[in-house]
Amino acid sequence: MRDRSAEKIQIVVAVSEREKEIDRYLASEGIQPDAILRLARSRLSIRVVPALAIAASDGATIATFTGALAPAEENAVKSRLFGLQP
Repeated sequence: MRDRSAEKIQIVVAVSEREKEIDRYLASEGIQPDAILRLARSRLSIRVVPALAIAASDGATIATFTGALAPAEENAVKSRLFGLQP
């Protein structure tokens, strides 16, 4: 994992899958999270996967997305996180 503590954006992955399974998936997708929270499925209140939540530094939810993102949704996420315009 990379240390991005000085950056404004932190990537935190919350999963209930087995460690080897999620580590393999993240590596295959080129995702390098700052933290991985492994929780029992009963502790995750996520009904649809994949799910993405964008939160402020105080933990307040700014936006949520569920399921595979359409191109317009991907652009909305990039814009929110990086200020990028399509």
